[in-house]
Amino acid sequence: MNQEDKEKIIVCAVNSDIQLDGIELSITEFIYQDKDSDQWSQKQLHFQQFQYPEQLRRRIILTIQEYSKKSHEKFNDKLYNELEIEFGEFINTIFEQVQQQIESNSVTLFAFNTILIHLVENDIQKPKSAVFLSKFCQQIANKYNQRVICNFLAYDFYLKGNGGPFQIIGQAKLFEQQLDSLLNLSGFASFTQYKNKDDKETYSGDFICPAMFALNYASNWNKDILLQGFQDKTINEEFLKQLRNSDKFKYTTLSLGKLMELIDKQQLNPVVKVATLKQYIYQEIQQYLEKNKQQGKVFVGGNFSEELFKYLQQEIKQLELLKSQDYQQIDSIIIGFMALRKNKQLLNVFKGATKSTSDHCSGIIYIKTDKPITITKEPEIKKPPQVSKQQLDHSEDFDIFIQNSDEVQNIKVNQTKPQNKK
Repeated sequence: MNQEDKEKIIVCAVNSDIQLDGIELSITEFIYQDKDSDQWSQKQLHFQQFQYPEQLRRRIILTIQEYSKKSHEKFNDKLYNELEIEFGEFINTIFEQVQQQIESNSVTLFAFNTILIHLVENDIQKPKSAVFLSKFCQQIANKYNQRVICNFLAYDFYLKGNGGPFQIIGQAKLFEQQLDSLLNLSGFASFTQYKNKDDKETYSGDFICPAMFALNYASNWNKDILLQGFQDKTINEEFLKQLRNSDKFKYTTLSLGKLMELIDKQQLNPVVKVATLKQYIYQEIQQYLEKNKQQGKVFVGGNFSEELFKYLQQEIKQLELLKSQDYQQIDSIIIGFMALRKNKQLLNVFKGATKSTSDHCSGIIYIKTDKPITITKEPEIKKPPQVSKQQLDHSEDFDIFIQNSDEVQNIKVNQTKPQNKK
């Protein structure tokens, strides 16, 4: 098949990560290279980063802190509802700034991924995260008359997964020749690995430890303090001991709240806090890589500070850390890739990485509608049929009921079995 005849899809993707710097927006052309092996390529058309307003960042932090203290049953959703409105308004202002890029590049699909789903996912039977930013997504679908796909990890929570790391699908089907092993150093460090041996594909991954989120929070997003912390060799051993002795920090609201509380109670200047946290991050990543007997080259991606990368590159001596191509854009590119795969009903999340009960095709689709839409904040869930494990792995349905005036729109996620390469 000639390059001109291959299917091409142009996606505008917005990704926000727990490092809380802001959002990343990419417009990417994806090309279906080989349908038999399900292999794609990509061409970056536009990329831009936008900083959070300080007020919005503080609201996110406050919401994390409040959610980490209270149970799902007792929590008042007022903070969450206010945050959803403010976050949607922020992205709307961004879209006004990139309107020309969206139109000139003929975007045909929109994708949104936000760390904020982790704030509301406390009960897997009622995944409120599935409808976060729902009204905003519906507005975008109506405005551009294109599909909008978002909240890719709500179904993973339902399947008892960790809600990530999600980068593995890009390694396997988009960047395969380069990114067999990927260390992501965004808000929360993660490691994902893809292998294809004798036509057998394997996918693995784990969250490791807080990374840029911890460093940014300790420095109050002050770049000068962050730089001084990496230059300073003063380590507070008691703080480091508390970090190492704490229960393993997880990518959850409860765990992030505990981390912020631990950082706040240290009677130390911010530079020493950063210096100690950098040592903690290095030790956690080093221990993980040694445990998994990782050697050779490991590519690094995500939105991270140059100082953190250089420090790890210097200290981790058993392997070679290299920046991946387009390392800052990689998360938003993969979010766009997940959206197009959802749109084509292809697998986009793998249980080997997220620890869910099965591989799945995840994402909530919004299409243009003339009817006013009211989103229920606690959508009902239809449980998968009790069938054999082999069938269950690739045939589950995730039914989210969205109240559209007097109608009920039923959105299903169907499973598609992955194809091995020939």
